[in-house]
Amino acid sequence: MTAFVIESYRWIQEDFTVVSARLLERISVQLSNPTTTDPAPGSFGTFVPASANIRINIYWFLSLSMSLATVLIGILCTQWLREYRRYGGLPFEDITAIRQIRYEGLLKWRVPVILAFLPLLLQMALVLFFLGLIEFLWILDVRIAIPVTLAVITILVLMIFTTVSPGIQIFLSKDPELRTSQCPYKSPQAWLFLQFILVCTEFASYFRGLGMKAFSKISTAASKMALPFTNKIGSTSVFRSGQHISHVTAEDWVELDGYWKARRNEKSPIDLIAALGWVNRIFTQDIDVVHSIYYCITEMEPKTASHVVSKAFPQVRGAVESFNELTSLDGLKTNPDQHLIEIMGGFFLREHCGHHPDLKPHVMELYIRHINTINHVRKLDRYLKPLIPGKCTRVFGFDVFLI
Repeated sequence: MTAFVIESYRWIQEDFTVVSARLLERISVQLSNPTTTDPAPGSFGTFVPASANIRINIYWFLSLSMSLATVLIGILCTQWLREYRRYGGLPFEDITAIRQIRYEGLLKWRVPVILAFLPLLLQMALVLFFLGLIEFLWILDVRIAIPVTLAVITILVLMIFTTVSPGIQIFLSKDPELRTSQCPYKSPQAWLFLQFILVCTEFASYFRGLGMKAFSKISTAASKMALPFTNKIGSTSVFRSGQHISHVTAEDWVELDGYWKARRNEKSPIDLIAALGWVNRIFTQDIDVVHSIYYCITEMEPKTASHVVSKAFPQVRGAVESFNELTSLDGLKTNPDQHLIEIMGGFFLREHCGHHPDLKPHVMELYIRHINTINHVRKLDRYLKPLIPGKCTRVFGFDVFLI
């Protein structure tokens, strides 16, 4: 950037080489013809730089200034964060209290906002540089300017598209449960555009309210006059788009994701089920992850737990669904929901016994515990047998399990 600025600032200054050449030319003319009238001083005229050169210098000097400002503000933020993390060997109790004081100060004085503004400032500098570069190339040579302009336009269109996409998606969404895939193009400039949409939506809602009041008065008057369009006024729907965005009160992208999750999972935690299925599929060789998912299953609602196990292991979906009948059977000494949750956890561990044989005793323990809490074991035996992580045979009238 500095190299372009060093070259461009000369375009708005008078070229003394050209002035010297003109003076030498006139001196040569006077020497060859002494009768020639000597031109008055200043007859060369006042130098006026071209408008294009002025615009190019404005673009590039602003771009350079914004780039240096980004570096300066970034250094300041680094100093603030360094002091935020320095405690100087204080006791843990004092460190905790001081950390809270500093954290509240960072939020109150908008340090995260300043940090988020730095990439936006750098992008603005890049856009200004591109504008100056395009105008410079169109003056220099059209053959060079055309391909460069097309490349820059493509980059700017991509930037604009990623900026407006998150807000447009929320604004135009017609699904009240927001089951569509969320746009991932989250950035400070995209958040500003979303706030702009929110403001426009509030204004539109306000004027729509005024319009509905006017429609109501017209409808009342028309009904008294028995006009044919009376029924159509009451059913007119204005501004159907943006019906969800009017409820968004998020302060940042994290809160907006929370709003999105609440709308998507209002009826069923589909995202949690999908996430645990993905973790189980990717980290199935890690026994610590298997145990973590198991503990998550034991803390879920019975229906959610059965969905997680069915999604993780489609081959046992039929056996898992058959356990839903437990809630309507007698013979359970404790809460049927708790039985179902623990059995779903047992099914989950049973399917991992092939990779982790150490889980077999745990699964057998779950099976025995369930048998001990059931009054009529034979009545529920067909539900519990699939839980056994091995072969079952009868010896002297007793079931023997080979694990």
